[in-house]
Amino acid sequence: MTVNDGSEVWNTTGRILPHVELQIVDEYGCPVDIEERGEVWVRSPFAFGGYYGDIEKTKQMITENGWIKMGDVGKLSTDGYLTIVGRIKDIIIRRGVNVHPSEVESIVTTHPAVNIAQVLPVPDYRIGEDVCACVTLNEGFNVTEKKLKTFFEGKMSDLIQPSCFLIFHSFPFSASGKVDRKKLQELAIGRIKLPDTPYAE
Repeated sequence: MTVNDGSEVWNTTGRILPHVELQIVDEYGCPVDIEERGEVWVRSPFAFGGYYGDIEKTKQMITENGWIKMGDVGKLSTDGYLTIVGRIKDIIIRRGVNVHPSEVESIVTTHPAVNIAQVLPVPDYRIGEDVCACVTLNEGFNVTEKKLKTFFEGKMSDLIQPSCFLIFHSFPFSASGKVDRKKLQELAIGRIKLPDTPYAE
């Protein structure tokens, strides 16, 4: 891939390395246009060759012509920089629309009271899956969940607007030091009224 020289873009993963092919594809495995989001696929003679002794799992991850499905959602800029915007498994499907948690989290953390934001799917009896923003607050701030929800109304598209905000004193963490999203999701669901009144104020 030929790209124009330019200054480094710090919020990207950089450009494609020599001897590495990369493409961004849609859910059907077809390449998308520049700046459009899709799954990151890579191919290289030096790349991962498959799972030892597990042919089926290898087939799920590597296509017949050698493309490795990375499981990352990304996009390529016109000058060849790759930006990772999330993981395929984390995508929330709300009313047929793909919601990328990292996109919503970047907006939610613009509130001065919010320290960390984790956006997660929660069950909804009407549409199957909905968006919930779990946050921890910066020290010295006192804000309610209802005020957070009101604050962000109109500040993002209705398609990605969280239906509920939940404030936590702290998040559960995994042994690797990352937020345990599965455990946090369980805690969030436990605080949401289901199924008749999906979200408490």
